[in-house]
Amino acid sequence: MAGIKRHIRRESKVEEYLRHRIRAIGGRALKWVSPGFPGVPDRICFFPPFKIGCQGLIIFVEVKKEGKDVSPDQARVLTMLHDYFGHNCNVISTKEEVDNLIRVYEEAKNELHRKDTSNTGHKVEDTKDSISG
Repeated sequence: MAGIKRHIRRESKVEEYLRHRIRAIGGRALKWVSPGFPGVPDRICFFPPFKIGCQGLIIFVEVKKEGKDVSPDQARVLTMLHDYFGHNCNVISTKEEVDNLIRVYEEAKNELHRKDTSNTGHKVEDTKDSISG
């Protein structure tokens, strides 16, 4: 029984880390529970928009114990969300994978800012200040 408690604690620690890391960049990682529809991912992660006027990013995340596979129900739901609805889905097992998810988001955001700056000569923040001021 002690091994099971340790497993649950580790998986929940990764899930908690995911929640805190996404919140730190202005997003939210909401727990998804769907009675009567087994296999939904653990979290729906809402990332803030890259810039004003753009939509944010939604990624569905299933947190698993390292080395464990998703269940058949989870595989079915993740496939449906990705292939049919076109959403990003990730299975994450470690804090390093959480960090990588955040890093990819930040790199994409920074690349967009670089493109905006090179196209207009202004920083996105300059535009933001002029809109709010």
